[in-house]
Formats: sequence, structure tokens, C-alpha cells
Amino acid sequence: MKRESPDIYAVVLDNYAHTLFLSGDFTQLPGLYLKSLKISDSLGSNYFKIIIHQHLAEYYNKLNKKDSALFYAYSAKNISEQYHNDDLLKSLLLLSKIETDSVAVKFYDEYIKLNDSLVKIERNVRNKFARIRFETQEVEQRNKEISRERLWLLIISIILLISGLFDSNELYNL
Repeated sequence: MKRESPDIYAVVLDNYAHTLFLSGDFTQLPGLYLKSLKISDSLGSNYFKIIIHQHLAEYYNKLNKKDSALFYAYSAKNISEQYHNDDLLKSLLLLSKIETDSVAVKFYDEYIKLNDSLVKIERNVRNKFARIRFETQEVEQRNKEISRERLWLLIISIILLISGLFDSNELYNL
């Protein structure tokens, strides 16, 4: 798996390391994280680097190694600013937990501001799709009504045509 899909291997390695971290087993850490980060660096995969940096920041923060935690948290934030809003949110929240005093508050404020703006954008998109869905349903309903009206018009026309033929046949029979 290392050779065929090194990117997937790096993700799996990071996920395994993070699972160990969450379970409280630090025996293989930070080695697994760093190995995963080295593979991601060699591939130039910034998305995976963001996540690995965040995991390393959480790990070092748990060990009270603030300098290392801040280094990886800022690295994650800097990379995520270029690419992914969700990861930027997570990086800002992480920095608000690791930093102290006014700097932590600053990052938490940024987190709230970005989260609010993303929620607003998501609502606008959702509202647009709801409006489109509603308008589509209205058009479909109107098309059904028009189809019924045309069917009734056709039935009435046929009845009038047939009655007209019967009336003309009665005239010939007289």
C-alpha cells in the first residue's frame, strides 16, 4: 500500500496515530504523525498536511508542550487559509484553545466570524435551492392543469364533433 497509494497510506497512518492519541496510547506518538507528515510533504499534499498539523498540535497541547503545539497549530492555520474553510475553522478553534489571554480571544472571535459567514452562505444556498424546488413544483402543477384542460377540451371537441355528425346524419335521413 505504501508504494501503490502513498497518499492513502499517509492518511491511514495519521488516522491510526490519531486513534491511538484519542485512546490515550502515546507510545508510538509523535513518530506515526511525523512519518505521515513526511510522506505528505514528499507528495505535496497540503490537505493532508493541514489535518496532520492539527493532530500534532492537539497532541503537543495535551502534553503541555505549548511551543510545539503552537508551531503545528499555526502551520495548519497558514495552510488552511489558502484552501479549506472548514479546516480553517478547526485551526482557529484549536489556536483559541492553545493560545492564552487576548490572543486566544482574537482567534475565537475570528472563528465565530468565519463560522457565522459560512452558515450565512450555506443558508443562502439552501434558500436558493428551496426556491428553485418550489418554483419547479409550481411549474409542474401548472403543466398538469394545462394538460387536464387540454384533455377536457379534446373530449368536448370530440363530443361536439360526434354530435354534429349525428345531427347531420339525422338531417340526411329526413
